Amino acid sequence: MRLIGGGSNSHLWPQMLADCFNLPVHQLALTGEATSWGAAVAAGVTVGLYDWSLAAARSTITQVVEPDATNVARYEEVGAIYHDTYRALEPIYRRLAALGQ
Repeated sequence: MRLIGGGSNSHLWPQMLADCFNLPVHQLALTGEATSWGAAVAAGVTVGLYDWSLAAARSTITQVVEPDATNVARYEEVGAIYHDTYRALEPIYRRLAALGQ
């Protein structure tokens, strides 16, 4: 998983993502205004001003955050409870939604 933008500057957020998805998170050099930059490069490539090597040059991995096995196990436990709760409440959610129609 690759992480860009303001959230990649956090120490906590990349670790939480790595733990929740049980995947390494690659933090890239490109942080601020990453989406605007990406849109500009895509537009430039489309009209022939740039090629994709410009995007590759800014995709340098600066850090890799590995999942913490203890946290992964905990998120799996909590996730299972969430899914069980949702399934149990789904008929009630449908009834509530029907009230708004």
